Amino acid sequence: MEVAAWMVVLVLGPAAVLGVLWLGWKLLPYFVAVSWGLVAVLALARQGGPDETAFMAGLVSLIAMLWIGKRWYRR
Repeated sequence: MEVAAWMVVLVLGPAAVLGVLWLGWKLLPYFVAVSWGLVAVLALARQGGPDETAFMAGLVSLIAMLWIGKRWYRR
């Protein structure tokens, strides 16, 4: 069974909105980073190798996670 990246986005979109409403706006970058990371992994698995979209999604995810880590470390 092949899972398309847009299917994951359709599931993660509402989940991220509910998570932000429940936990607050401070965790919005975390939800975005996790969503992009999952899309990147699915794109790599589906295509059998890296492509530009998966690379950019992984890069955005990594930058967001580093930014979140820096903010949490300052607390």
